[in-house]
Amino acid sequence: MLVYQLIGSQWWTIALGVSLAIFIMNLTHTLHPPGGATAFVAVYTGQDFSYILAPVGLGAFMLVLIAVLVNNCSSQIKYPDFWY
Repeated sequence: MLVYQLIGSQWWTIALGVSLAIFIMNLTHTLHPPGGATAFVAVYTGQDFSYILAPVGLGAFMLVLIAVLVNNCSSQIKYPDFWY
């Protein structure tokens, strides 16, 4: 989204946005292929910064919530072990 906001919508800004997203994920050791797809969609469709909250942030929150609920249904599994 930052690439789109700074440079605009050109054919090469999609490649730049995806490349920067993959580069940053590689630096932080959090490489996740859907992260590149998220960057692609953000630049291709010209999203603004609210795209971080919905659907990306909302989706991440829902995944964690479902994981906590499903993993705590069993009495043998306690997830997470502790909250920070």
